[in-house]
Amino acid sequence: MSIKALFLNNYDMTGAWHAWKANEYPSNHLWGIPEMRAAGIEIDILPHEKFRALTGYWRFQKLMKLNSLDLLSLDQQWRAVFRSNYDLIYSGVHTHTHLLASLRSKGLFRKPVVSVIYTHELPTSDVESYIHGHDKLICLSQKIEDKLKADLNVPAHKLTTIRWAVDIGFYGDVGNSDSRGLNCQRPVVMSAGKSGRDYNTLVESVRGLDCQLEIFCSERSLPTISEIPANVGLRFGKKDETAVPYRQLVEHYRMANVVAIPVARINEGLVGYTSLLEAMVMGKPVVMTRHPYIDIDIEQEGIGIWVNPGDIHQWRSAIEHVISRPAEAAEMGKRSRRLCEERFDIRQFAAKVADVFQGVLAHRNQ
Repeated sequence: MSIKALFLNNYDMTGAWHAWKANEYPSNHLWGIPEMRAAGIEIDILPHEKFRALTGYWRFQKLMKLNSLDLLSLDQQWRAVFRSNYDLIYSGVHTHTHLLASLRSKGLFRKPVVSVIYTHELPTSDVESYIHGHDKLICLSQKIEDKLKADLNVPAHKLTTIRWAVDIGFYGDVGNSDSRGLNCQRPVVMSAGKSGRDYNTLVESVRGLDCQLEIFCSERSLPTISEIPANVGLRFGKKDETAVPYRQLVEHYRMANVVAIPVARINEGLVGYTSLLEAMVMGKPVVMTRHPYIDIDIEQEGIGIWVNPGDIHQWRSAIEHVISRPAEAAEMGKRSRRLCEERFDIRQFAAKVADVFQGVLAHRNQ
């Protein structure tokens, strides 16, 4: 079946696309588009913003709390309505299809709508039309799917779980136990992420430890404690920008003994999931805040240690455990990489999304 899709997202994909083509960025941040294109599915990326005045109006509305919906995507969705040369809408974020779903539920928009969802909350008070107007919601974890069914009564046929994955080929053969980080004189703890992070707890946990903590974040997510210990390095970009180019970030992962993922907002969806997969594909052991929606049990899989939210003593104990046992840490890293190769390859993700497209279109044509 020949398929042509129109892709929407909540940020400009142009930079990510060009960086991927230059081999400077992994394809998983393009939601499987390169892999599906290679398989013959044509996917056009709709430019993120065109009518700035229209988008700015809704941004002002949200800022002033004049409406309860996130309508910053109205510009993009409105343009999608008038594009007819495609078979379906594919969105990398569930907040950018509520207008299309509303129109579709009323019979005013006929193209199927498929959206990725990574939280148990919907971006509208009109839950019924949102659910009815989506042909399929792709959950990035089974726990998200279970939560949507239990709390919002989303019908099972509207949902499917396709676990998020990484572009393994981009990172190369990095999962060996003799990586440079494991041989450093002073153990290196690395933590990267721009949103929903509890860096204050992490920083306090390494105060006085014989290790070096390197944090890569944005200006908005910097730790706010008054005194940063000497063994903590901070690298950050302005406002919400990234700290370093992605290729450089990969090299810092390579040098780390352990990856720390301190999550502040564990009930807001899959915060920290991408960082976990990055640690796994780089073959690193993980210490992470216990998370209710990520369905990779790092302790059961033997790749890391869970800690309770905000617990400085648990963080300290877990980090000490990993850095003081390099042989055990190396085995955790090997299992991390192997698990990624077996179950979290972006090619698997893309193939399953393609199956969803085919199923949705086949159902529509019945």
